Amino acid sequence: MTREDMTREVFHVSLADHGRWRVEAEGGGHAGPLFENKDDAVFHAKEKAQAAQLGQVIVHGRDGDRHYTSDRRDRLGPFVRPS
Repeated sequence: MTREDMTREVFHVSLADHGRWRVEAEGGGHAGPLFENKDDAVFHAKEKAQAAQLGQVIVHGRDGDRHYTSDRRDRLGPFVRPS
């Protein structure tokens, strides 16, 4: 399978209701899981992206702007579980 044949799976981390953070698959059509803090949400999104053929994580700040983007080309950053 060539890279062009693969479908990119994009996971967004964004602020949800009541100060919790949500991880949603782009085009998923339903709300993803909620996390109490941003670090846990980013970790979960990176795990999902790592499992995908062509995964990407886009992290949004409290203001909704894109703050960080990562994909398999840059190894999705360190996989360090937040303490």
